[in-house]
Amino acid sequence: MNRYELETLYTLNDPATSQAIKMLPLKWHSSYSSYIQFLELSNGLFGDEITLLEAEDIQQRNIDYEVQEYLPNFLMIGDNGGGIAILMDNKEQNIFAVGMGVMSEDSLEKISSSLEEFLLVKKGMFNY
Repeated sequence: MNRYELETLYTLNDPATSQAIKMLPLKWHSSYSSYIQFLELSNGLFGDEITLLEAEDIQQRNIDYEVQEYLPNFLMIGDNGGGIAILMDNKEQNIFAVGMGVMSEDSLEKISSSLEEFLLVKKGMFNY
């Protein structure tokens, strides 16, 4: 995945600063490495159907929605603007959707096998 491929589909931000990335929890650098790599290309993004979070906002969003309490093996990386969270698991880095009001494993729906597939092949589109 590269910036050129992404900018044909989405509105990108400047890459995250190294300082912003260093401020993220150290365990995220390995557990969610594909998202960290994405932040180095664009610090979040906006599309017709999705928004992916910036490095400076991702920790607070996960705190606000108590993601670690209800889904400890997941990280909220964005949303669809309509109450559906986009999450990444910390084992395979698959992409999931879940209603922001029902953060439970029973409600999770796998929408892609990778961030790259989700953004470039599925173009950020999913049904939930």
